[in-house]
Amino acid sequence: MTTPELPLSLSAPSNPLADLAHGFALPFRAMRLILANRPLRRLSAVTAAISAVLLVALFGLLVHFTGDILGLLWTKPTGWLLALWYPLAFLVFAVLFVVGASTVPTLATAPMLDPLSVAAERALGIEGDDGFDLVRVLKETLSALAKTFLRLVLLYVGHAFLLLLWLLPVVGHAAWTAAALLWTVFWLAYEYFDVPANRYGLGFDAVLGLVRRHIFLAMGFGAAVQLILWVPLLNAVFIPVAAVGATIAFAELRRGEAMRRLPPGDPDETSAL
Repeated sequence: MTTPELPLSLSAPSNPLADLAHGFALPFRAMRLILANRPLRRLSAVTAAISAVLLVALFGLLVHFTGDILGLLWTKPTGWLLALWYPLAFLVFAVLFVVGASTVPTLATAPMLDPLSVAAERALGIEGDDGFDLVRVLKETLSALAKTFLRLVLLYVGHAFLLLLWLLPVVGHAAWTAAALLWTVFWLAYEYFDVPANRYGLGFDAVLGLVRRHIFLAMGFGAAVQLILWVPLLNAVFIPVAAVGATIAFAELRRGEAMRRLPPGDPDETSAL
């Protein structure tokens, strides 16, 4: 599903705290848009059903195996050290669940992301080519799977690198937990901003630059998506909510750039956005 090309130069960030709050609000604005639009509701329901099944399976597996995974780095102790081991096991469970929940359902629902983003643009009044072409759909599905896989590789490479923090004395475990959560938040922002941006021809470097340029907006958005992952039942809809929320953000950034370039007395130029 292609849409008209847009300039790579997007609007500049504003106040950091305002951007953080604006980014955090995006998934919740996306929920309202989904509930108000029938095509978005249908696509979101299918995506949420797939995600729900996978999240339940992931939760069960981690409950069973987290202790064994932690045991590879620190054998379960006895006595008073258990007071440290169990909280650490919970933190490991939390990080693994966030990473797994960001990975497994995302890969399984990758073909749904583009249609969700396009439907969100239509709900926002942004026009485009909605004609059906089976060959194009198949190509875009394979492309979505390949790009999602590469983004997931990036996620895991980052987490593998962060394991070095375990070597720090005393603070290693806490440092790894904090860094891993921050990396996942950043990756979630990149993962979903890439969905609408990629349709407009923005490659890896351009999307990464976009996220870095609007880092507070992106981190607020990623933090909200990660929070949704921890809310039972609501976590099943995190993928459509994230895809639609990122599309809203991208549309607003485009509109902001158009308004910044607009000559005085020329208000109609943004109607094409």
